[in-house]
Amino acid sequence: MKPYLPGLLEGMLTVRSALILSGLFFAASVFIMWPGIIQYITSGEVTMHWSRMITGSFLLTAMFLTLVFMVVMKTASIWQHELSQRPRD
Repeated sequence: MKPYLPGLLEGMLTVRSALILSGLFFAASVFIMWPGIIQYITSGEVTMHWSRMITGSFLLTAMFLTLVFMVVMKTASIWQHELSQRPRD
């Protein structure tokens, strides 16, 4: 029997759902920071409010953390499978 939280997270955060969630985080980040991106490309200066930059940075961080979590969960499941296939002494 698995502990509650790891079992819940494993069921909810599959590779597909992690990629979708990461894509949503990225899209929201670009949407929020788009005016600043355009300002920086055209004039080299950014005059948007600092809170938009912080929110966009937080969303990018959440995207990367979701991807890292997905890789760690996949690696742990591979290790668990390998250990279960190992002959017992």
